[in-house]
Amino acid sequence: MMTSLTHRVTGVVMQCSVAAISITLLLLPGDFTTYLEMIRNLNLSPIIIYGAKIVLAFPVTYHFLNGIRHLAWDAGMGFELKTLYKTGYFVMGLTALVVSYFVFGL
Repeated sequence: MMTSLTHRVTGVVMQCSVAAISITLLLLPGDFTTYLEMIRNLNLSPIIIYGAKIVLAFPVTYHFLNGIRHLAWDAGMGFELKTLYKTGYFVMGLTALVVSYFVFGL
């Protein structure tokens, strides 16, 4: 499974995104609420809105949940191959559930 690589990639993507968005917001005229209102006025399709929410929610949720898994590894737990697969699938499933809740309110 690619859970460790995905954990690292989501961390790098989030860090770069936060830096880029922060710098962009500092350089643009107006404030954050102006741009939120501009996006609301675009009347975007729900597919685009839900897609954007998923793109934002997945890395944060996955990185957080898999980080807890890594903390267990730091404590020396869960290194058996069977346990690695179980916890990997658990993190993926829980990520899907939490992202669904965040995005769709299910």
